[in-house]
Amino acid sequence: MHNFQCLAAVLALSLAVPCALCAESDAETEALIKKLSSDELDEREAAAVELGKRAEKIWPRLEELAGSENSEIRTLARRAMGDAGRRALNAAIEELENNIRAGEQAMTDTYADVAKLDAAITETDRVARIAIERRILHSSDGTKFREQKAEEARVAAQERHKAAREAANKRHIEWGAERASLQTRLSQFRQLKNSGDVILPAEIAAWTPAKLNFEQRLKCKVDFEFSGKSLTEALDWMSDACGAEFELSEKAVADGVPVIILCVSDMDASLAAQWIARVAKLKMTIDKENQRVVIHKAIEKK
Repeated sequence: MHNFQCLAAVLALSLAVPCALCAESDAETEALIKKLSSDELDEREAAAVELGKRAEKIWPRLEELAGSENSEIRTLARRAMGDAGRRALNAAIEELENNIRAGEQAMTDTYADVAKLDAAITETDRVARIAIERRILHSSDGTKFREQKAEEARVAAQERHKAAREAANKRHIEWGAERASLQTRLSQFRQLKNSGDVILPAEIAAWTPAKLNFEQRLKCKVDFEFSGKSLTEALDWMSDACGAEFELSEKAVADGVPVIILCVSDMDASLAAQWIARVAKLKMTIDKENQRVVIHKAIEKK
């Protein structure tokens, strides 16, 4: 009973301490919020910085301030929320980097396994040759049996190697597409971070370049390795990656859709589209009026 009473006392104390801290923290927060209306610019700026450091903990309060009638308070509250957004953006960037590293390591491990099967084939070939030589020199039921088993082992090793190689090649293609998407999003998040634009934590998961204006979409970074995509597929990929329309003109389609073999890294979407058009031996035009990029045949001069 004594132990239970001691435990209850400890629990009561442990619960009381955080409440006291919360009260103190709330008081500090309100004091900082009050300073957002200060006549001194430096004091307002300093308060916004401090609120930004604790933004995640006081999010509902900042949301209230972001809707204030006072434009200065609205701006400073949004900036404080943006600080939390940048921290969340850094976490998202780190996660993407980790995913890319993990995917690359998985591919390295996959090809390492295939290499082991290469060595296994070499070994079964060696054993099969020895079995054949022994059967030729000393033909008997025993040497014939060993030759048969050695051949079966060699065939089995080749089948395992073939299956593993096909699986590795398939995974390589899948990972290429996955990596392009991950790397493109990583490049765009880094670009977003460096732009200084305010982004809220809740907006990061659903963020796409489609939220930007047309000119900004064309400046979005892309990473891809097209090793046999049709031009139509390549433009569809660009549309998804940049949130802008990339189209192939009907006249260009009439001459057949070429295959694109091209690799770019951390390149502006508009420049990447120019390279796609060049590889296809076509031209690119930015249609600002209709907010689209068109790949077409060269206009013949009369």
